[in-house]
Amino acid sequence: MEWLHSYYGAYANQQVQFNSRTLALPKHEKIGFDVFEHGIVKRRVFQGYTEEDDDWKHGHPVLFPNILAVGSQASATLQFRVPMDETHTYHVSLYTWQAAPGTQAPTQDVVPYRYVPLTGNDGRYITNALFNQDFTVWISQGPLALREREKLGESDRGIILFRKQLREQLDIVADGGDPMNVIRDPEKNARLLIPMEQVKFGMKRAAAYIAAESGRSADADKIDAVIETWADVADPAPAGHTGP
Repeated sequence: MEWLHSYYGAYANQQVQFNSRTLALPKHEKIGFDVFEHGIVKRRVFQGYTEEDDDWKHGHPVLFPNILAVGSQASATLQFRVPMDETHTYHVSLYTWQAAPGTQAPTQDVVPYRYVPLTGNDGRYITNALFNQDFTVWISQGPLALREREKLGESDRGIILFRKQLREQLDIVADGGDPMNVIRDPEKNARLLIPMEQVKFGMKRAAAYIAAESGRSADADKIDAVIETWADVADPAPAGHTGP
């Protein structure tokens, strides 16, 4: 995260030089991954925070086999990644914003969507939006990533755990069983409760809509209206925060 979204992200958004100021951005002090009923929970302790903060205490999940859930009490995103063939993946980001307690969100006649451009008019990859930075890294590996040349390290243990989980679930299917998240009981399938941070990175809530991918939602004004419902709600204090 530091290298792509912090260091490179700061450069891409501000065109700043890579210097000591960039290197002073907050860093991870600890990461963790735990298997739970529906996948893997990702945890982290950011510089200046503790294990009592939501990023470690609750974390957020990768829902087996292909959905990442990220969010807070005010908004959440589901990222679906579906293999299409040997060299292409279909990526869908589903964004939701929740009105503050006791308030009403605007209604939507339809749910807007957009196709996210990967390159600009100059033919270069767009990298000043958060998720586009991820897209660029994925694509730059080439049509087929050379996994046999990987040298996984300590910080890659989440990848190792996920691949182990894939193999375990494939073995279950091979034995005629149901893999994780195949839920046949209608009552259990009504609503899945998953871990999720209420306060992410100890950050205050956004004051306005900022697109995480290139382009802008057609309902940006409605999103801003939902965000505005939180204006008089005090920002939650992260439990173990010791930083500035």
